[in-house]
Amino acid sequence: MHATRALDYLVLNASKRINYRVQKDISLQEWYESFKPQPLQGEDMGYQEVNNILGINYHRLRRLRSKGYFAEVHTNGSGKRIKVSEINKVLECEAYLIPVPAFKDIIEEQVWNISWRTFGELFKKYYEHGIDQFAPYVSIGNAAKIIYEARRRKTIIEDWPTYGDLNRESGLNLNPARRNQYFREMIKNS
Repeated sequence: MHATRALDYLVLNASKRINYRVQKDISLQEWYESFKPQPLQGEDMGYQEVNNILGINYHRLRRLRSKGYFAEVHTNGSGKRIKVSEINKVLECEAYLIPVPAFKDIIEEQVWNISWRTFGELFKKYYEHGIDQFAPYVSIGNAAKIIYEARRRKTIIEDWPTYGDLNRESGLNLNPARRNQYFREMIKNS
């Protein structure tokens, strides 16, 4: 239901993304549209069917319905039912969201020099909530922004000089223990 597979594409560099689309013979718009779910058929559905499709429990569905999330609810002889058109709207909104925990593996694979906690602090501004209202999600567009910022941050960190580089450039040629102490004091006093 969610666009987790979009991360595999987004972490590719620009030339690999283009090659991927050329191989599949699709445009960027067609790739984005590929996440659109197939609309459900029928007029209405019972709560159990809706729970299974949306992946939420019965109580959550009742709370959402009482808050007006599903505008068209009616009762027939077999119990309360929800219009399929309402469910299709929800599915379409949810289809373009990526669960935030999916980024955890990507962080480790891409070696972004960032902890999971720091990731949350830096990119919390991009978080959204899906139908479950608990787990954080990120839209495909915001996922692209996060990956761009993480790559930029990684490049900056990799360009930082090490204590060894600073030692050579300063001409001090201190032993490693003294060198680390000297530069830590210099940073602390600045």
